[in-house]
Amino acid sequence: MEIKEIFKQYPLFHKWSLEKKLNSSDLSILTEFKNFSFKPLVEWIESHFVSHSQGKQILELGGELILMDKSIQTLLKKHDHAESLIKELKRLRFPIYTKNQAKK
Repeated sequence: MEIKEIFKQYPLFHKWSLEKKLNSSDLSILTEFKNFSFKPLVEWIESHFVSHSQGKQILELGGELILMDKSIQTLLKKHDHAESLIKELKRLRFPIYTKNQAKK
């Protein structure tokens, strides 16, 4: 999917990406999708005013999980803060690594 098409469909996300100065490589995960299955992820970012780095992490981790056919809908509904969402996305994306980190 092309970034222009995504921006057209999600003008608030486009505005956020401009304000946070994201570049095409920051948004590249979205071009991997054939449809709008990333919609909940983009809508979460639109409504939570996340920082540049938080947004990049959420897009990358959440996008990878969606591409892996993992459901993140529950996580997105459960978390109101970017840091707690990122922590849970990392736990889901890298279960062995995060489990080992917790033991230290």
